[in-house]
Amino acid sequence: MASPGGGGRTADSLELGKNVLSGDQTFDSSKLFSRYYVVGQQPNSGSTHPVSVNGAFRYAEDSLVQRPRYYVEKLSGSPTAADLQQRSVLLAEYRRGQAQALHYTVQGWRQSDGSLWKVNRLCRVKDSILGVDAQYLITEVSFTKDSGGSKTQLTLMPPEAFVMMNESPDEAMAKKATKKAAAKTGSSRNYVKATVADAAWTGK
Repeated sequence: MASPGGGGRTADSLELGKNVLSGDQTFDSSKLFSRYYVVGQQPNSGSTHPVSVNGAFRYAEDSLVQRPRYYVEKLSGSPTAADLQQRSVLLAEYRRGQAQALHYTVQGWRQSDGSLWKVNRLCRVKDSILGVDAQYLITEVSFTKDSGGSKTQLTLMPPEAFVMMNESPDEAMAKKATKKAAAKTGSSRNYVKATVADAAWTGK
């Protein structure tokens, strides 16, 4: 199974006023919850109480969701409090990523280096109207040709939307830490804060 962004980076970025003909942003709030609870059983061999007494939970919040709406996941094994907290944060980021998508149309089928636009590539998006300046993952590509010439329609989502949720908390957080370390050496990963309202614009 290919990893998100495993296809590398695009040669070109998507930039408003440079190579983008039109674009819009969609946001599906039905995928979001105000709190993400992760529950588990912690080992306590010396306890004389029922197993349920050894239960523990942690949660992460999403400030975009104003009304109480809870998501609960049970983590198998014997997770520590840190494991539960890390998993809850991962769930919140995953759901936030799944809720938003960017859609752009560019002229032509190829990038400046001659390569076709392809899925599973990380692409820098710079759009002052939508308030975006971040790396996104290309999830869909469609090529068309009509009286207006050749065009490419691209759908992009945050890389967090495709994190492997069957990874252990340690594995997922270790990968995240590696990416943060890489960002400090030069690659930017400042993710956009999504807005609830859909937004769209068309270049003239």
